[in-house]
Amino acid sequence: MIKLIVDKTGFPLAVVPGIGAFHLWPVTKFQYEQFMAETNSCGDNWYESILSLNKRISFKYFSEDNYEKLFITGILPGEVLEFARWMGDNFDIPTEEEWKIFYRFIDNQADIRFPTGLAAPASAIRQGLGKFLHTPKELSLLQGGVLEWVKGVEGHKGDNRYVGRGLPRFSFCPNAWSPLDASIKVIDTQERVFSFGFRLITRNPTA
Repeated sequence: MIKLIVDKTGFPLAVVPGIGAFHLWPVTKFQYEQFMAETNSCGDNWYESILSLNKRISFKYFSEDNYEKLFITGILPGEVLEFARWMGDNFDIPTEEEWKIFYRFIDNQADIRFPTGLAAPASAIRQGLGKFLHTPKELSLLQGGVLEWVKGVEGHKGDNRYVGRGLPRFSFCPNAWSPLDASIKVIDTQERVFSFGFRLITRNPTA
């Protein structure tokens, strides 16, 4: 059974013993909007440019056809790190190896038991996704979610070390990838790509 805890926004984190805790889902627009409101660090024009790539949808009224719109995409690695700092000292973009460990861990689980204390939007998303996603791998959106920024080869510096992991639905992002095969590289990590979102890890040893 997967142990879940909640982050400061009331969204679930899945604990992987000996590694840390990962966001169960890619980070949602709702979570990122909390960061924006509290820090006042992103303007309306910036957010409109983000939403032009992947429009917003209410966490109350999404379906199997459009649930990818719940998650913030088109985001750059530096912007992800700003959100991670707001989340807490131990939050970070996972490495490729950490992401693959999380994928294998989730893939070996039979069920997910959600904790008490979820925020109302997280609870609504859980209930909505549960209508058409059933296995832990499906429900965690490691398969059928968005592409996710991860830290790639350590020999690369700056934004050049960031690559993508994940297996989006073909209807969202046409592809023939495998989550555990080669990483997805982008030509310019400063160019917004509509399919790229993220989930974070917290390496807190007490998690």
